Amino acid sequence: MHFVGVNPAFRGTGLARRLYGAFFALARSDGRSTVRALTSPQELVNAVEGVSGSSVRLVPRCSR
Repeated sequence: MHFVGVNPAFRGTGLARRLYGAFFALARSDGRSTVRALTSPQELVNAVEGVSGSSVRLVPRCSR
């Protein structure tokens, strides 16, 4: 996924949360355990240059 944005008319509806939830579920089903999150143009440059950036570890949900 290269970019996620939500139309301002849909902000506050949970749409972005659902999009990311679906994306993380797909990543897990593909055997991924880490997703890199590049949140600024500089982080993109760092990633291309091999400099460490932000990561999100995918862990199983705890059942309650």
